[in-house]
Amino acid sequence: MRRARIITTVFGILLAGILVAACLLTPSHKEEGIAFKLGRSASAVTVNAWLDSSSNHYYLFLPSFAVIDSLTYNTEDCPVTIGNTTYHKGDYLSTVDTGKTYRLTCERPRGADGATKTYLFTILQSTNTTTLFVEMKDDIFDKVNHDRDTRGPALVSFLSPTGTPSSAQGLRATIKGRGCSSWRQPKKSYKLVLNSPDSLLGMAPASKWILVSNSFDETNLKNKIVLDFARWLDYGWTPDARFVDLYVNNNYLGLYLLSEDIETMAQKQPGTHLFKIDFWESPSLRMAQDQYIQLVGENPQNIFAFKEEIRQLREAIHNADRDSLNRLPEVMDIHSWACKYLIDEVFANYDMWRKSNYFYCLSGKPAHFYGGPAWDYDIAWHYPANSLLAAGKPEWRLYHTLMQNARFARHTKAIYTSRCNQYVQWLVDRGIDSMATLIHSASHMNSLRWQRNFDQDRPHEGWIQPSIASPDSLKTYLATRRRFLDRHWEAREPYRQITINMPMAEGNIYGSSDKCVGEMQ
Repeated sequence: MRRARIITTVFGILLAGILVAACLLTPSHKEEGIAFKLGRSASAVTVNAWLDSSSNHYYLFLPSFAVIDSLTYNTEDCPVTIGNTTYHKGDYLSTVDTGKTYRLTCERPRGADGATKTYLFTILQSTNTTTLFVEMKDDIFDKVNHDRDTRGPALVSFLSPTGTPSSAQGLRATIKGRGCSSWRQPKKSYKLVLNSPDSLLGMAPASKWILVSNSFDETNLKNKIVLDFARWLDYGWTPDARFVDLYVNNNYLGLYLLSEDIETMAQKQPGTHLFKIDFWESPSLRMAQDQYIQLVGENPQNIFAFKEEIRQLREAIHNADRDSLNRLPEVMDIHSWACKYLIDEVFANYDMWRKSNYFYCLSGKPAHFYGGPAWDYDIAWHYPANSLLAAGKPEWRLYHTLMQNARFARHTKAIYTSRCNQYVQWLVDRGIDSMATLIHSASHMNSLRWQRNFDQDRPHEGWIQPSIASPDSLKTYLATRRRFLDRHWEAREPYRQITINMPMAEGNIYGSSDKCVGEMQ
């Protein structure tokens, strides 16, 4: 629907930093295509339409604050006809509505036979979402997307969903790629490093931030839900995060989750040493099969100073089921590790104890280790009716052993009953719907822009299962998961797990049977 608001001086304020960027970081080339401008002033926002070459369909993805009545055509020497109206540069799109698809013809580019090419054209607009504008040289950004370790200078600015400029305008920064499996996807994640610490969107001041692509999660909800859940459990420090629509050099790149960088935890909590469980990377300490420990946020070589204490932690976990003297609390904080396990179990975190998992200790001797912070759940939320404890993978048996410890199991189940169960039910009843409604338009635009990412027919890496595609599917998953855990933790019904060899999910599909012998402890 057309919107009837009137543009104020907001664009001049908004793009003060972006205009500086035009002088300092003049792009080496502009993306071929057609462009539109919100407003007529020199400081108005320009947005390039995106061409889906598979369907010859141009989409113009507009930010939440856009006023459709101010939209003008902004492409030199290329008049276009949209529907039955021809537009030249500077003309208002007076006959075009959002959400409707029109036939578009333009003089450029022409087909091989010299005839004018015809396209489809649709305008879509985000709602309720802050917009992040990034300006950097096009050729540098191309290199950033090609090489994860390439860094490029940029200027960044934020505008609220209602058009109010934030204090973060024209901030100098560098941008680089990030991620492992997600980096191999068409939609990339990025690390944003400000030249000086700043508060972004009400979050605590910091210089390092993450733009999470959620490239395995078409709902865009899973990471945000789990981070909010971790805070509800009083898990300790958990990264704060906000949704943003990202535009780089006037090109819409999708809906992102702007998050505090977990690896700056030591800076946010002085005296903290943060450890990451991941695949091998030098320097590392081996914890278990295919599990290696790295030290992050400080000199990585310092990991060797913790060799003996991490060995003691590993031994304490492996022997937790035989801890008759109840010495487990001497090496670990029971509450945070119980929260860590609950998060992994409730959301069936495939990466638990494998990759992008964290724990930490405070300065001082002897070291006392805490589980967390929470991070990276976009490929979780699978296997709704079984426990990963019994899945048989060696790297997951650490939780299995911990849950054989009476004190650990008792505390874990108490948290599940008193706090976890309540929050999961709220998510199913209202929470997921509320968050999904808030980002519905932004998420829809993201799905169209990155449909290749979520194409169920596209070959996926063998160990990655297709995303749960809808908020209703997330609710169904959690409702099923809650019933399952209630039966086996609260009602203590017998439980048995069946493993079926299949050429997917690393060779296994997991299920459960109600008619069995034995119990899940």
